[in-house]
Amino acid sequence: GVNLLINHKNTYEGVIGVSGNPETVYVFATLMKTFIEAMLEYESQMIAERCRRDKTEQFIYNLLFEDKGDILVANAIAEELGLIKDLVRVCILIKNDSEQTPQKILEALSSTEGYSSQDIITITRNDNIIVFKAINNSNIRIPDAIRDYRRVITEYVNNLAEKLGNMDKISFFVGSLQNSFRNYRSSFL
Repeated sequence: GVNLLINHKNTYEGVIGVSGNPETVYVFATLMKTFIEAMLEYESQMIAERCRRDKTEQFIYNLLFEDKGDILVANAIAEELGLIKDLVRVCILIKNDSEQTPQKILEALSSTEGYSSQDIITITRNDNIIVFKAINNSNIRIPDAIRDYRRVITEYVNNLAEKLGNMDKISFFVGSLQNSFRNYRSSFL
């Protein structure tokens, strides 16, 4: 038979053993080893994505729905998420009464031209979507952001419309520009 070590991120996770003539079963054992290692990698990526999504939801909840959201907690979560805290962002509430699933809209938002890793996106409990859209980069001044944000948001929504196709029964509500987590709630309300 053949025994092959299962390796994931430089750690031995187990062994795959296949009985039989080694020359005959080696190819099958190698195939199974590759499959199991790929599944382990996929699962670890899914866990990381769920953790990030949970952190994003915790971050948004703390800022928007806690009566006295703790800015220190928000800053700590933002750091874990790799968010620049004083970046100029605008809140976009997407009310979805369409046949599109919130997950499909979220995927489209994060793959649409104009998306930034500094955008904060989450699905609310009532299946609406909250986006804190980053306006350009960390060097932008507030007057420049005020001048550019309508264009940035319009282009982003138009690119989203191209990606989703049917935008019937999807409404967008745009809040004010903010460059402090402390003020995100007023942009949302």
